[in-house]
Amino acid sequence: MFDDIREGEPEWNAENCNRRRGDTTLITCGWCDYRGCGSCRYDCMLDGDCSLMKNYGDERKVKWDTPCKIKTLGKLDIQSLIDNKKWEISAAQQRIISVGKEQKILEELLTKVEWKPPQPDSRPCDYYNIGDGVWVFYQGQWIHGTVVSGYRHHDGCVSYILDDYPASKPDEKGPWGCGYAVPGILTDKEYTYFKSVPERFQEWSKLCDRSYNGEKAPMDAMYRAFW
Repeated sequence: MFDDIREGEPEWNAENCNRRRGDTTLITCGWCDYRGCGSCRYDCMLDGDCSLMKNYGDERKVKWDTPCKIKTLGKLDIQSLIDNKKWEISAAQQRIISVGKEQKILEELLTKVEWKPPQPDSRPCDYYNIGDGVWVFYQGQWIHGTVVSGYRHHDGCVSYILDDYPASKPDEKGPWGCGYAVPGILTDKEYTYFKSVPERFQEWSKLCDRSYNGEKAPMDAMYRAFW
């Protein structure tokens, strides 16, 4: 049925293919409700962790046909697991309180902060809309263009036509484009913001100065192109 079946996997007959999570709870691990993270196929955990065990140690490691380890434990062992779960719950509750405080201070800051171009990774998927004006860093310059419909629009990518580059117009391969979470494309409003005070781009770029698609973004060249 599969070309990549590994040694030791279940026989993928109709019975196993139709099993669902919970079918082998507290019997074997593959379709147990309490299986943890691991590699899966056909709703079966092939190998991974038992979530009922403590969150550390090799005893968590199980395979799909491992007989339930919990059923082999005695009272003191199970009580130890219960104590560990209580600790996990307490730690999670404390973490919720801590994150709540962090959220509150951020919400307070949100009411006071002025508008600034968002970092590329903060742009929502619908940040660029068809017909919007954009500025694209191309051949050492910021070139104006227009957003058009194209590959994965509102799904991680933005397509555009550059005003002075007919080659960017759609052909059999479609229009030019890029990922929307990269610093080399800006909205009209962002470009105007940076163009008026180029040092703003230099400050902004420090937080997103990294590699994109395996290549280092030319932040210095982008900054110089504003002058």
